[in-house]
Amino acid sequence: MNRTLYKYFSMKMPLKFRWSLNVTIGLLLGVVVMMNLSLGIPRLAKFSAIDERLWTYDRIPQFWRAIEKGEWKKTDINDKPGITVALTSGVGLLFSNPKSTEMLRTTSKDVNDIAKIYQVDTSFRLPIYLFTLCMMPVFFWLIRRLFESNRIAFFATAFIFLSPILLGISLIVNPDSLLWIFLPLSLVSFLIFLKEED
Repeated sequence: MNRTLYKYFSMKMPLKFRWSLNVTIGLLLGVVVMMNLSLGIPRLAKFSAIDERLWTYDRIPQFWRAIEKGEWKKTDINDKPGITVALTSGVGLLFSNPKSTEMLRTTSKDVNDIAKIYQVDTSFRLPIYLFTLCMMPVFFWLIRRLFESNRIAFFATAFIFLSPILLGISLIVNPDSLLWIFLPLSLVSFLIFLKEED
């Protein structure tokens, strides 16, 4: 059945383009990206995380102020590895000023105030969310190298990037939002090293 469909699509395509497994997987990964975006983008602003304000209003601006002034000791912003968060989420400083909404957090708010808070939250969360989404091809490539199977790599990548827990943590300005990317990638890279060392 699969061979028949493959031959059918191969015959119908122009000479310059032939349907292949790589094209199929690319399209399926595109569907996963679209599903991830449709689930993630609407939720970017409309929630509140516990210690996120410490990053948005204190640590990330402090990190970039310290770099601007050359005060390198002040770039040590947290006991967790927070530099990656400051580097990634700090892009939000180009689009919004968190200090302009800091006082609004603890006072009564109207619709305009809430919109300003949403804008600041979105500005800082979106870079982290997009970074995690951009790591999808890296996950696929490394898992494929480990298992030598496109099918396993696709399903593993799809399940990872459509996991509600991992999707939710990707929307928070916190070191954990990047830890779930770097930790598994490090582990898979190590397993590939062990496998290919022989």
